[in-house]
Amino acid sequence: MMSKKNLMIIIVSALCLISLAQAEEKGNKAEADYRIEVAVDTSIDGMLLIKPTEKEIKFISPSGKAVKTLPFDYEKDCMKIVVAPTLKYLINVEEIPAEMGRDSSGELIKVKGPRVRFSYINARGIKRWEKVMDVQEIFGLPGLREGETWMPYFFKISRDGGRIVFVRSYEGTHYDYRSDIIVFDTLGNKVASVDRTYGLEKSSDLQISSDGKIVGAEVWFPTENSKGWALKHLFFLHIETGRTKIVKAQGEKWDAGFGLSNITPLPPSEKVAVGVFLYDGPSPRSCSKPIKQVYKYLTFDEIPDDLLVLFLKRGEQ
Repeated sequence: MMSKKNLMIIIVSALCLISLAQAEEKGNKAEADYRIEVAVDTSIDGMLLIKPTEKEIKFISPSGKAVKTLPFDYEKDCMKIVVAPTLKYLINVEEIPAEMGRDSSGELIKVKGPRVRFSYINARGIKRWEKVMDVQEIFGLPGLREGETWMPYFFKISRDGGRIVFVRSYEGTHYDYRSDIIVFDTLGNKVASVDRTYGLEKSSDLQISSDGKIVGAEVWFPTENSKGWALKHLFFLHIETGRTKIVKAQGEKWDAGFGLSNITPLPPSEKVAVGVFLYDGPSPRSCSKPIKQVYKYLTFDEIPDDLLVLFLKRGEQ
């Protein structure tokens, strides 16, 4: 038979758990009423980039008071501090340079490569989590002077604010490097990832569907007879299932593209807008003009492995 003392301990413990649950629920509700206040510009790639005139980011309480501020320097922080479309959190990326040292002979060597600190800050101005990720300097990209390097990383936030996609690349020659695509939720959990896919050059090549279910990217890899020139493909990742798809998106006299996050009006959930364009010149990379096009919505499972078949089906090649 249970003693009165043990019974009392159980009752008190239960009451404590209930109180903690109620406090957590109340805290979550209160946190939902906080917001980030800053002038943003949505014209660049559909992302909430902070305007150059801003000097600080404010974290506003439900009563309208600024509980915290974060300094903002456009020249240093543009594309490194990005506000979620919901104004409920921001992502801050800080570069950590490579660490140099000397070996036993006194020669200068790299002890640790460059990294980035990828931080999630909520609407109360509190850093909830961070990830420190290795990135590699890449040499030989167009536009770089001799001896210069490029530290490749970029990220996107879905329109619903629920998904954050981070891309980092690995060293190699132009169009011969590889990129990781890593998808996080707002709790910092990795919900999907693809290691060492084909190379992604810039953030405009990466998109997320408005519901955060599909990641799409323009990717490049060398052709066997091109001596370093590249062929464009489209890469798709279905976040909930982890399925991936590579689609040929370029050939002689034709090119293709896709739309996920920047389509207005937005298509139904999990629809992808793809377009194929025929050119009058020898290559879409030249100054030739498109003479025909097909543009339609397809689901993840309907996207063909070679987008040229959209023309073949319609007999328009």
